[in-house]
Amino acid sequence: MKKGNNKMKEKMINKVNKKDVMNAIEYFCVEGFINELTTDKRHYTKALLNKVANDYKIKLEWEE
Repeated sequence: MKKGNNKMKEKMINKVNKKDVMNAIEYFCVEGFINELTTDKRHYTKALLNKVANDYKIKLEWEE
């Protein structure tokens, strides 16, 4: 880390690109395939999608 640099560059452990992430958000959120999951699967998938959306500063709106 260089002196004066407050943030270390993060190394990507799992290879994924933004296009794949956006496609997954589109698939689950826009196309509505999240609703085809069972309750537990839907809960955990939403948690993962929310985390990724936060990283990309995307607001997801879920229907309850």
